[in-house]
Amino acid sequence: MLEPRSAEIIAFPARGSATKRPPPHGPERLGKALAAVDDALAAQRRAVVEWRGALADLRGAARSLGESVQAYRDGLDALGGRVAVLHSEAAELACRAEAACGHRADRAVPRRTPGGTPWIGKERNAGL
Repeated sequence: MLEPRSAEIIAFPARGSATKRPPPHGPERLGKALAAVDDALAAQRRAVVEWRGALADLRGAARSLGESVQAYRDGLDALGGRVAVLHSEAAELACRAEAACGHRADRAVPRRTPGGTPWIGKERNAGL
């Protein structure tokens, strides 16, 4: 049978009184604290300058993106105008073609049979 193990307790090291430094005097402590505050403020100033630079970069990127989107919209508007003109011209040509061929005006595309041949009449397509 296994014997239960016990943990070995290690004593906490005692401080030697010979290595202990005396606490710094009040003005010396204050000087060190002020130097640490000055260092922290300088680091904060640098961080704020970097942050402002990053914001300026972001502002420029957003402005550029806005200009690109506006140019894209303008291009789409111009394309929409051209498509509308082409659509009206195509409708006019379809009407002229219908009138020239003597087809009914309410039919834009001639009918086709299931086999794909143009619809001519019952008697001609009867054998198909």
